[in-house]
Amino acid sequence: MYVLLGGRAFLGQHALTLQATLRSVVSQEINPRATSYFYLVIETILRAYPVDGGSLLLHSDVLQMFIRACASNHFGGQDCDPDRVIVLYLAALARVFLSDPRVMDTLLPVVQLASGTFHRENLVDLYLAKFQVAGNGAHGLMLQKLYMMFLLSIPMSHSHQTTNEVLENCTYILRNRKDSLLPYSVGHD
Repeated sequence: MYVLLGGRAFLGQHALTLQATLRSVVSQEINPRATSYFYLVIETILRAYPVDGGSLLLHSDVLQMFIRACASNHFGGQDCDPDRVIVLYLAALARVFLSDPRVMDTLLPVVQLASGTFHRENLVDLYLAKFQVAGNGAHGLMLQKLYMMFLLSIPMSHSHQTTNEVLENCTYILRNRKDSLLPYSVGHD
């Protein structure tokens, strides 16, 4: 709350403390329900301070943890987070990448020991694979819009099929547009 009330000056003065706090949270095993609450903090920081918040998350290793979890999910790792958690990680990454595209170059590629290397193309495939999952819940359309804004903002060097899937998802969003968006809500386990 203090970060919101104190503004950028407060964020700058207490960045190291916030980084240490965030780093301690991501270094622990977090269950999906707790991840939903942790995401609310991340979402609030990124909405209030898109660029500074992204930098804070990068320097506290939060984004690295998100991208590693996404890579593990993409490659079907045994201990990977469930889809409902990956959807939240992808939303946070999209917000950061939209506000500062250079961050993506800092985070990718990610080398997975047994599974291979997680590249930008794999990230795009993961966004497309989780598009329908992101649409579940009161905040679904907002997440889907965020996904598509990110995918449309990066250069497409993908197959014809990938481009078609992006355009189909954009059409889906336009058809299902609602005039009012509902706020993010935390579901029950």
